Amino acid sequence: MIADIVLFASLIGSVLAVGRFLRNQRTELKGDIGKLRTEIKGELGTLRTELKSDIAGVRKEGVEGRTRLEKQIADVRAELRGVEKRLGDRVDAVRDELVETRVAMADRVARLEGRVFGVPLPGTGTDPA
Repeated sequence: MIADIVLFASLIGSVLAVGRFLRNQRTELKGDIGKLRTEIKGELGTLRTELKSDIAGVRKEGVEGRTRLEKQIADVRAELRGVEKRLGDRVDAVRDELVETRVAMADRVARLEGRVFGVPLPGTGTDPA
């Protein structure tokens, strides 16, 4: 009977020791979890700050790139206007030259016809006879 009581007492002691051990482990785990939570929050805060900085940098680069593109587009448009004006001037020059050539050809044809058919040119005062 005493052996049973000793066995029972040692079982209760063992259960209490395991209970204390588990409680200590739970306390340590709570502390570790708290530390991890704090570290994770800190890391997340740092990552958020870095991401915000990166986003701001990308936005700034986008604005700068857009400004450069707008300037390049304006330069190309100005260059196209210049080319268009030069081409217009060349077309006008060719048109004027074509008119002069037509007038000269008409004059030559009139002179040739006058010689062939004996018709004097108007305003020359020549008598065909």
